[in-house]
Amino acid sequence: MSALSFKAIQQAQDLPVTAIDVPEWGGKIHLKPLCNGAADIFSQVAGEGSAGKNPGLAMATTVALMMCDENGKPLDDDYRKIVKMLEGKSSAIVQRVFSEAIKIAGDSVEAGKD
Repeated sequence: MSALSFKAIQQAQDLPVTAIDVPEWGGKIHLKPLCNGAADIFSQVAGEGSAGKNPGLAMATTVALMMCDENGKPLDDDYRKIVKMLEGKSSAIVQRVFSEAIKIAGDSVEAGKD
């Protein structure tokens, strides 16, 4: 196997988009695994102890970092706007979406908890 070029790595589609049904919100949302930069943000949030002090914020942050359109583009350039929006949504629904997000994120979220 030959060595990959910068461009080949950059163009690799390694963050598959998954559609999740959220009928309470009127349709589907799209989630993708955390990219390296988003995993760092998650690690900072988890490292600050917010997951224990404010589990709703930790769930909203995780979901916000993973939400995207059907092409994998983030819903907003500032994930904090999405977090703020999610904080005003049903806790049960956000928790259900978070559970799906954890399945998709896999090791990247688990690594951030250390």
